[in-house]
Amino acid sequence: ISFLKKRRVSASNNMPLFLTVGLAGPHSPYRAPKEYYNQAYARMKASDSLVPIEHVPINKWDKKYLEFENLIGITEEQIIRSRVSYAAMIDYMDEQIGQVITEAKKLQSPTILIYISDHGDMMGEKRMFAKKCLYEPSVKVPMLITQISPNNQNSKMRKGEKIDVPISLLDLGPTIIALAESYKLPNAVGQSFCEMLYKNSSNEKLHQFHVRPVVSELHIGWTRPIRMLRMNNYKL
Repeated sequence: ISFLKKRRVSASNNMPLFLTVGLAGPHSPYRAPKEYYNQAYARMKASDSLVPIEHVPINKWDKKYLEFENLIGITEEQIIRSRVSYAAMIDYMDEQIGQVITEAKKLQSPTILIYISDHGDMMGEKRMFAKKCLYEPSVKVPMLITQISPNNQNSKMRKGEKIDVPISLLDLGPTIIALAESYKLPNAVGQSFCEMLYKNSSNEKLHQFHVRPVVSELHIGWTRPIRMLRMNNYKL
């Protein structure tokens, strides 16, 4: 935040800027300030299921996971505390991100904001926690992209829209390069989805991402590497 404040008044405020801000939360251990916890508990109790549907392991890998993580016999109270703490940590993190966005809006040139996470969390779904599997709550992460324009200038980028296509974090590098109108990355594995972010994007581009595979791999030490292949609405 102090960097953005200094840049706004410095002589170099029109120079190109690429800034990354890394936040550790939300992440285990699931601990949150009491006031945030109480607010999250009240909100979740009113509108959400505090405890996921009971899960019976349907394969040997699920059972081995639960045994290794000592999750056999975990109580509903433990699940509730973890889920509420996780939601409270998100609220706290949102406030910190809000401070960064407030300063970014004061920059003189159009600024693109990208919010992502490297992994999700099972948060009690299937009685599992953390990221050590390839189920959707673990591998599906948020990816929010928007443009802040000074003096309320019109932006050609989509606003308030959901683009429902499978995307990989490997696509992010080529996309940022395209947004910056710079040279393409040599030997890049991912593909730029820059075109889809704008109002005049074609359905053909959407179709290309629907029919190409997205892959993920996880090796956590106590088992063999596990791999995922996702294409459209199918996952192997």
